[in-house]
Amino acid sequence: VNVSGTITSSGSEGALVEVTLTNTENENISYVRLLMGNSTTYSIDGVMPGTYTLRVSKSGHQVFEYSVTVGTETVTQDVALTFTGYTVAFGADGGTGSMEAVPNVSGTYTLPKCDFTAPDGKTFKAWSVRGKEYAAGAVINVTGYTTVVAVWEDISGKEIVTMTIDLN
Repeated sequence: VNVSGTITSSGSEGALVEVTLTNTENENISYVRLLMGNSTTYSIDGVMPGTYTLRVSKSGHQVFEYSVTVGTETVTQDVALTFTGYTVAFGADGGTGSMEAVPNVSGTYTLPKCDFTAPDGKTFKAWSVRGKEYAAGAVINVTGYTTVVAVWEDISGKEIVTMTIDLN
């Protein structure tokens, strides 16, 4: 039996769309199709009768899951994926601490101040995004899952000034 349909989405045309059809009684019976595009069709031939979970996912979109019953006739299930945005994640690159990933970002995003603790002898210099350095507060364009990595510079040779202000 054939299970097929059309998947519509938005976002990147080049992002993979994953279609998985898994038998609910035997997870070893599973069919996977990898597709691309914002309007694409899937077709799975030779599906044995039974109840399946159809799962469709694409980066930046809500995951679609649907119960499909396969008998002796062709099954058509169209899917419209809802765009939710991409995740911006942070890497410490030798620093310590953590910064929470930011979900559901699309378009412009303002880089935050660095909350990582610098490695010994270093100070925060910039954020690196796809190999280019940006200052905290700079605006980047997010068009897919994005990792923002801290860039550190040596503080040796730089004068460190500590000021204490007594307001009394």
